[in-house]
Amino acid sequence: MKTGPAHIHEISVIYDALHKDTLFSSVFNQLPNMGLVVNQDRSVVFINQKLLSDIGMSTIHEVLGMRPGELIQCIHTRGQVRCGDARGCRHCDAIAAVEESMTSGVAVTKNARVTIQPENQTVSLDLQVTATPLKVDSLCLTMVFFSDISSQKRREYLEKVFLHDTRNTLTALTMMGDLMSLKKLPEDLRNDLHALQKYVNMLTEDIDVHQMLIDAEAGTLRASFSNFPLQEIVDECLQSIARFAQMASVKVMLDLDHAPDFLHTDRRLLRRVLVNTLKNAIEATPSGGEVRLKVVQDAYCIFEITNPTLIDEATREKIFQRSFSTKGEGRGLGTYSMRLLRETYLGGEISFTSENHCGTSFRIRLAASD
Repeated sequence: MKTGPAHIHEISVIYDALHKDTLFSSVFNQLPNMGLVVNQDRSVVFINQKLLSDIGMSTIHEVLGMRPGELIQCIHTRGQVRCGDARGCRHCDAIAAVEESMTSGVAVTKNARVTIQPENQTVSLDLQVTATPLKVDSLCLTMVFFSDISSQKRREYLEKVFLHDTRNTLTALTMMGDLMSLKKLPEDLRNDLHALQKYVNMLTEDIDVHQMLIDAEAGTLRASFSNFPLQEIVDECLQSIARFAQMASVKVMLDLDHAPDFLHTDRRLLRRVLVNTLKNAIEATPSGGEVRLKVVQDAYCIFEITNPTLIDEATREKIFQRSFSTKGEGRGLGTYSMRLLRETYLGGEISFTSENHCGTSFRIRLAASD
């Protein structure tokens, strides 16, 4: 894009001032994200080495005076059209981030969808654009940083489609199973149908849990508190893990002698935390062993789940980390999700002890019902 000689001279003066500030230029060039500095006209007055390399330019003087969209070859800047002047620029979130930062004087971050055409190839990008004010003497400039989040957005979209389509298929299977259960079937086929319905329900629950964790990490999960009998939530949890415990040859023992009659919390989230904790305890217990679920109430309602296995010191230090698991790579959501749901959405605390003489106990503490 062509700019007038006077305009280029002003930009060169600003560039020289920034370049001579060795601390600024050194730090700016070491940043891992693509970054540039624009003036009030949104023309580039400085650019870091990361962005310069990514756009295939060898010297910074080749890009001075351009606007950001022209740098990355946005499809709306073809010909002699300047970035921001085309009809397609009216609703560009990248431009909006820069303009809002200039107006408000604070940092602004937006996600922008941009289509570029490098070397006649059309590429769609999802960019996270952060614009933040920069004062240099009497000049009001704006630093703009770009992060390519295309892979993350693509993964989120595919995950959402997969969960939606899988849930629809499971709903159809559930309806078909319900219709078949109304027919007269031989006893062996009816037993097989009941087993199939049970597995469909388990898979549906797993899909719902996965969606719950996605929402929890995104901060969009909403807890819904209500009063309900404690015995009901215990029965639901035991039903969920019954086959799991049977296959592991592990008994689950209950101690509800000092438990409250009612709870006031989010039933769905508490059930997920308890089921996860019980499954982890069962997996850690040798065949023929026992897992104990104890519920007591004093100032708080405390769920204590105990198994006989000792957790070593190295594992204890990492137990609630997101990607850590004793079960193999990529299976570290169990204890992490327990803490995320319990402490972020239900309030209260989760803790554990692990000692030679009494095994490992996880304690989930809830506010007691009034």
